[in-house]
Amino acid sequence: MPGYANWKTLYKDEYFQLFEEGYPVGSMPEPDLSAEYLPFPAEVRGELIEDSISEEEWEKAYWNLWKVRQNGLRSDFSYCEPDDYDEIIRLSAPEPQLDPLNPAEYAERIKGAWFGRCAGESTTPRCAASCVTRRISDWTRSTISSANAPNTASVCGK
Repeated sequence: MPGYANWKTLYKDEYFQLFEEGYPVGSMPEPDLSAEYLPFPAEVRGELIEDSISEEEWEKAYWNLWKVRQNGLRSDFSYCEPDDYDEIIRLSAPEPQLDPLNPAEYAERIKGAWFGRCAGESTTPRCAASCVTRRISDWTRSTISSANAPNTASVCGK
């Protein structure tokens, strides 16, 4: 369980994730201590206090929670979220029909993309990004300069 302090945290995160994915874990995103996933008799669950539950019991609860996936999605879940590629493609929106860009529009979009890239590079740590920035800096300057010029042939590849 790398990155997690304890099983309680892992249980709560998994519960929230299952709730968001539409599995029948409860009616609210916060775990319900009286739910059947906790390894206690039903008559005791309603009186539980979170801090009194041991790590071993939270671990059992976590693994019990995983069994919820076998029940499928809850009936009031309004989203359709397929898992396989063919179903995703079948349910997705059709590809948008794009109009071709003229050379001036294309040059403007390239210039905007590079300005955005430069702004992003200047606001992030200089660790890995600095080497990429150095490699493209000469090309960027020449491209932006030629995009400002009346002839945009070098930007549009013509």
